[in-house]
Amino acid sequence: MASKVNIIIIGAGTKSRELISRLDKQWNLTVIDICEDSLELVRKIDHRINIIHGDGSSNYILKKANIENTDVVVGLTNHDEVNYEIALLLKEKYPEIQFITAIVKKSSLVLFKEHDIDAIDVPSMISSFLMNKIDSRTSTATDIGLGHGEIAEVTITGTSRILNKKLLDIKPYDWVVGAIYRNNNLILPHGNTRFLENDRVLIISEPSKIHAIAEYISVGDYRFPLNFGNNILSVITTPKDWQVLIDESLYLLREFYSKKIDFFILNDEKSGIFNKKDIENIKSYVNDVSNYKNHVVNIKEINTNFKVKAIKDIYINGSYGLVILPDENFTLLNKLGVENTIYKLQNFIHSPIIIAKGKYPYQNILISDRDINSPLKGFEIAISIAKQTKAKLEKITIKKPEFMEDTADHYSIPDSESESNKETIKKLCKLYKVDINQTYLEGNPIRKIKEKSKNKDLLIISQMLPKKSTFMSPSENQYLIHQAAPSVLIYNFGSSEE
Repeated sequence: MASKVNIIIIGAGTKSRELISRLDKQWNLTVIDICEDSLELVRKIDHRINIIHGDGSSNYILKKANIENTDVVVGLTNHDEVNYEIALLLKEKYPEIQFITAIVKKSSLVLFKEHDIDAIDVPSMISSFLMNKIDSRTSTATDIGLGHGEIAEVTITGTSRILNKKLLDIKPYDWVVGAIYRNNNLILPHGNTRFLENDRVLIISEPSKIHAIAEYISVGDYRFPLNFGNNILSVITTPKDWQVLIDESLYLLREFYSKKIDFFILNDEKSGIFNKKDIENIKSYVNDVSNYKNHVVNIKEINTNFKVKAIKDIYINGSYGLVILPDENFTLLNKLGVENTIYKLQNFIHSPIIIAKGKYPYQNILISDRDINSPLKGFEIAISIAKQTKAKLEKITIKKPEFMEDTADHYSIPDSESESNKETIKKLCKLYKVDINQTYLEGNPIRKIKEKSKNKDLLIISQMLPKKSTFMSPSENQYLIHQAAPSVLIYNFGSSEE
């Protein structure tokens, strides 16, 4: 018959009592504590446990607990300093005995590791457990590897930025793919291995980075607008409603992830749209309302006769993840195909554009994501915004009446594809705990979306490329950009120019 394992537990607090209740009753347990009341609680768990009242860091008390015949000592006092002192004593006098402890403070871990003391990082385990509960896509391991939460399992979703890509093409910088679990089969990845939807991917990285990396792998970097660029560009082109534009721009700077915003006042060299007093008022207002410690706010005036070219030059020379513009009149000529400033900018700006109408904070968002080429692009941005603002989302799908249908219409999404997107949207909203209402209507898209957007704060439109409006073929998006009540975010994922 195998000999019994002799264990000494130093400390009779809550952690110790929980451990004692789980240990095999055939093991010989001795519990040491300076608090008699705590020892009495241990005795109630099992009267056969050997109880010793005294200081567990004292060699005299350890000898009294028969330390010479002990296999394992567990240090579970509520003070890292005491557990550390016990560990040093055992290393010196009883090096053959295994010692295990659980740190109370994260800062103590370095001290224990320096002396090769087996210490369980309880703060990291609690943090990982909570993160796993909050974000069900990621499971972090704290009981394998180094035990610091540097290993995580991530589920690839249908909108992941690495979906269908090869590992060779992704070129991970500060993380490693250890394994892929697909259809209950283990795959050891190599350069040509592709990531497929519902793959469970085992990744390894530093504990401080692993959750951000896991989010990027699963669904992309949803820290709007950082996935498009680091800074915000806000362009003031008219004396009308400039305060609305500035206020909404600063709201976006405060509430989202960018640290820098550049305001540019574009003044016409010939007509002088802004007079000297206008410029002074705008600069003074920006300086008064943008006194932020953690953000950089710049404002500059540019005199130009070529407004679109000036904005293009500014945009391509800066890392702008978001461009904010004032609304402009949508005239009869624009409706018939003449390009206005906003239409022209859509052809080369690859980042989202917001037409600021002062409808913030963004608590209610409508998504008109109807382009068949990529019907979830606008939804991805909406998820990112809703994560930060706790906004409610509504995604509208409109079926045109038969007399309006066009077999070549790139807004006509097949029913089967719509069902697939609907399920993907449900999954993502569940993962991010975002409320969404998916609405299905029939009729004139411009009228239906305008009506639905009346009580919204933001309308999100994504499109492959901007479509000119003509008398015979009006562009619903160009109408909505200017005529919808809320602020409008446009994302042109097929911008044609570099």
